[in-house]
Parts: sequence; structure tokens; C-alpha cells
Amino acid sequence: MSKRNKKMIKKGKIFGTLEKPRIIIVKSNCFLTAEAIDDEKQKTLAQFCTRKLNSTGSENRKSNEFAIKLAEEFSKILNEKKINSAVFDRRTYKYHGIVKTFREKIQELGIKC
Repeated sequence: MSKRNKKMIKKGKIFGTLEKPRIIIVKSNCFLTAEAIDDEKQKTLAQFCTRKLNSTGSENRKSNEFAIKLAEEFSKILNEKKINSAVFDRRTYKYHGIVKTFREKIQELGIKC
């Protein structure tokens, strides 16, 4: 089964609303991005990328320590928008490493997912 088909099957099972949006994490070659998505209206409610974090340009922004920083900043944005519960969508990523660190930190900071 192709990666695209796996994404479509998972997306069909996991659904976010305005009160309980779907949180996804995207890993690119250099950066991590977190988004909160309302699938009913097909809108992104909140988004944050490690590119926005202040750091020296030489270090990799795709590590566990940056996943923790991403979770902290992303939870601030969600709290400003009064979102305190969500559905976590790991997409096709395995639940370990960066994905696990991000979700555990989000939960520690008060977002139920």
C-alpha cells in the first residue's frame, strides 16, 4: 500500500471539529510543523513551525529538544484560542521519537489528546 493511500485511510478515521480539532505534526528535512485543523470547515485553526524559533542556523531543528519547544509554543497558541482538547493524528509516522515526545509534552501542558 502506498504512503498516500495510508494517509487517506487514516484521515478518514480521525476527524477534528472546532471544539476538538485534529492536531498533526509534519516532519520535513529540516523543520517540524504542528497544525490544529477543523475538518468540518476545512480550516487550519493554529499552526507553528520550528523555523520561527530563535536559534543558530547550524543546528538541526528536527530533534527531540525542538519537538519539546514546538509543543510549548504550540500549546500557548492553542490556549490563546481556548482550545484545551484535541484529537492527535500521527499520520503515517510511527509513535516514537519526535512524535511521542511532542504528544507527551502537549499533554503535560494541559491539552487533552
